[in-house]
Amino acid sequence: MAIQVRLQKPSDLFHIQPPGICTRTIFKPWLYRLSAWYLLGFCRERQDFRTFKLARITGLETLEEGFSPRTVPPERMDFQAYFRQEGIVLRALFAPEAAYRLVEDRGLYAVMDIGGDDRGAYALGRYTPFILEEGNYRMAFVANPCRPLTRTPEEALEVMGEIERAGGLPFTDIVNNANLAHETTAETVLEALPYMERLSALSGLPLWMTSAEEAVAERLAGRIPRLLPMKLQAKYFDLPEQKGPPRPLFG
Repeated sequence: MAIQVRLQKPSDLFHIQPPGICTRTIFKPWLYRLSAWYLLGFCRERQDFRTFKLARITGLETLEEGFSPRTVPPERMDFQAYFRQEGIVLRALFAPEAAYRLVEDRGLYAVMDIGGDDRGAYALGRYTPFILEEGNYRMAFVANPCRPLTRTPEEALEVMGEIERAGGLPFTDIVNNANLAHETTAETVLEALPYMERLSALSGLPLWMTSAEEAVAERLAGRIPRLLPMKLQAKYFDLPEQKGPPRPLFG
């Protein structure tokens, strides 16, 4: 079977690039699910097996053309292993009695990063009754108009609703995190201000702060209130097909 798919950039899993559409011809596609649905197949344009996220596929067409059968490398069929870099093992262990200490000990303050979708919110949901009972929390929607699923304030509002419904916890603030990874400029952040103002008006939530990488923040000093400069952690590993110049990891 051969299919042609139209993809929202970025077509790779973790690259953040300017918006656009690209086309790929995929032979013998496989469908599988990890935290989301993915498609694996041999890409004619790249002449190698490639993985694509279904949420970024905007169109699909079955092709009536033949192709030489190719065997998927065993390591590419081990989907969990594909997302692990050889020699690097990360493991987090928590004592059972510590699982709820964050919400039961009201003398503690903590920051929880739950990701930008409803799946992360499901994990947060186990703590929601305790957080609401205490009533002393701040939950910020970190907005980036450069991402495919939140390109407009209306799309961002829809994502906010999905997260709130999944976690049962209302947002209280918005954070302007407009960025294009290592290609971010001061203009990238400034051009997002009307977007943030519109999202604030739609949601009824205030814009808490604007976050930017240190060098970008220097160029924004005095031009944006409540600016949070960030020292970004270096990326120590990457997927094999995404190797390239060192670049910072933007949250």
